Amino acid sequence: PIVVTRTYTVTDACGNANTYDQTINVDDSTFPTLVCPGNIIQCADNGLGAFVSGISLLSYSDNCSLPGNLVVLYNISGATIASGTGDASDSFFNTGLSTVQYVVIDEATNAATCNFDVTINPLPITSDIAGNNILPCYASNETYTVNHVPDSKYLWTVPSDATILTDTSGLGVNSIQVNFGSVSNDITVTELNAYGCMGVTKSLEIHLLGCELIANFETDKTTACQQDTIVVWSTSSGVSGSSSYSWDFGINAIPATAAGPGPHEIYYTSDGLKTITLTVAEGVTDTISKDVTILALPGIVLSGDNRCGSGDVIYEAIPDNGNVVEFSYDAGSTIEESINFPPYHHTANLNENETLEVWARAVNSVYGCYGNWSESITLTAYPLPVTGEIIPESTSVTPPENHLDVACHNESKTYSVNATPGSTYTWNVPDLSIQIEDAESIEVIWETDEGSHSITVRETSDEGCEGSLRSEQVYVSAPEVDLGSDQEICEGESYTFIVPDGFASYEWHDNSTGREYTGSANEMIWVGVTSDYGCTDHDTAELIVHPLPILDLGDDISVCGEEGYEIYPGEYNSYQWTIGSNTYTSSSVIVYSGTGTVTLTVTNSYNCEAEDEIEILPCDPDLYFGEISNVFTPNGDGVHETWVINNIELYPDATIEVFDRTGRLVFHKDGGYGNDWDGTFKGKPLPMDTYYYIIDFKSTDLAPRKGTVTIVRD
Repeated sequence: PIVVTRTYTVTDACGNANTYDQTINVDDSTFPTLVCPGNIIQCADNGLGAFVSGISLLSYSDNCSLPGNLVVLYNISGATIASGTGDASDSFFNTGLSTVQYVVIDEATNAATCNFDVTINPLPITSDIAGNNILPCYASNETYTVNHVPDSKYLWTVPSDATILTDTSGLGVNSIQVNFGSVSNDITVTELNAYGCMGVTKSLEIHLLGCELIANFETDKTTACQQDTIVVWSTSSGVSGSSSYSWDFGINAIPATAAGPGPHEIYYTSDGLKTITLTVAEGVTDTISKDVTILALPGIVLSGDNRCGSGDVIYEAIPDNGNVVEFSYDAGSTIEESINFPPYHHTANLNENETLEVWARAVNSVYGCYGNWSESITLTAYPLPVTGEIIPESTSVTPPENHLDVACHNESKTYSVNATPGSTYTWNVPDLSIQIEDAESIEVIWETDEGSHSITVRETSDEGCEGSLRSEQVYVSAPEVDLGSDQEICEGESYTFIVPDGFASYEWHDNSTGREYTGSANEMIWVGVTSDYGCTDHDTAELIVHPLPILDLGDDISVCGEEGYEIYPGEYNSYQWTIGSNTYTSSSVIVYSGTGTVTLTVTNSYNCEAEDEIEILPCDPDLYFGEISNVFTPNGDGVHETWVINNIELYPDATIEVFDRTGRLVFHKDGGYGNDWDGTFKGKPLPMDTYYYIIDFKSTDLAPRKGTVTIVRD
């Protein structure tokens, strides 16, 4: 018998509790009941066996003991040996047959058992896949095989665009034929053995050559300085370990070529646009080219001018492909000055006869390119020469005070210096616009005004240094005599030429020595003068005597007719008429009967004057028409061809009529007779005969005149 203690607890509504323990003596001989699971068959997890779960008792109980007071034990025997308390689930079972026994014991130590088997079937061991794994795109009828195991099944997979030509799942199918596309991937096979266990999947990497081959590469920089390292490496796709790589790095690259995916280090010995080409091959080839820009190493042109005397010298640098210039006194061991913007000038102070060599290099700070310290220049501060004194040629004339020399106008004189070997001399005569270079002497023709004029010379040493300017004054004596323009006088006049004073002496063409000369005849006047310095000048002028105009107004006359009488003396340059209290400047005047005295003054083209006068008397008709021509000879000999009535022009309104013996009017003229009747009537010559005329003067002071006129033709 067993003793069982039971504890009871009673609690009222107010929470008051009371406990009571009961001891029971039990006499139990009944065995517990239990139910085992059925036999288990499972594939191994690996080559040793498998973990098995879900193999706990399906149920167990006892007629007396509570479940919590029952003891459960298990024992495993066979391929697997193990034991434990409780559930045998999740135990590892070796490959093969194992028996599991469960034991349930109640509180009275009554024990009951049940058994079931656990079989762990082995996994198949699939061989590696045999067949070509490197193929061209679209390869066909390729065979792939694993070792055959009786009763096994084989499950195959191929790349996505490949086709299996044989069954992939049937019993004993350990070999397949495949047509490929363009996708490289794995062929896999999984073996399912007779136990239904699936083995580890075997795979074979298939590489289809060239199907997805794309050449590509990268560079660590696309712009670099000459001789800087550039790193390149392939980023091609569709490649494998068997792919080949051929690099061509272009002109002046070191190295020029390379193989393999890289990375590769290269540099270039020249600048410009460089082309890098990569060719990738694996059955097929693909090529890609990319450009890189190689910047020339910054170059530099260094220049500067020597100076004369102490002071600053400037070293001027012009960079090529650079934006910074560095200067050094020791070929780059130390940087004396760095200039980041133009002008790139380095200034140094030199004492006379001192020299300084300076190096420079250019830097491209944008790309970090540094030029070489290959350029230098040495500048020198040369000594200043002292220009020697100006030496004139010998002269017997003493120059004025503070003057080097005296010269006459237009005189040629030579000046020189004591020359220093290697030096050149520049001469200037500013007032004459003369500049002579590289001459130890100068010849000057003093063609300039009277007065002081400077002459300068400056020495330039063989190093190009200019000395002080040596300047002297030369007095130019330029006596200038001017008789003026040629003089014109009229007959009976004289003219006096006067020369200014201030000259040492005078001499005229007639050997006179005064300042004046008076002439009244045609002659060439000459005068010469001499200055206090013995310089001379002369001038000439012509004295021209013009004749007086010839004027003759004729004898005194009486004037008749209302129209008056025109006095025209001829052509002159000017006219001045005086008639009574009136004056006129016309070339002619009209006077009337009894006008009186008429005075005329004329000038010719030389402005020389002449004067004459005439008396205009009262009208005396008989004086003009006392005798009228009574014969004319129109016979063609050119003499007396027309009937001329002298002074008829004084009566321009006069009417003239001519009649033949029969009284027939053969000629008539109403005013303005021009002494032109030629003895014709109606265009035909009249016969030789005597004809009668009547002249009506149409004037109150002159009665008509009658008479005869004879035509003679022989």
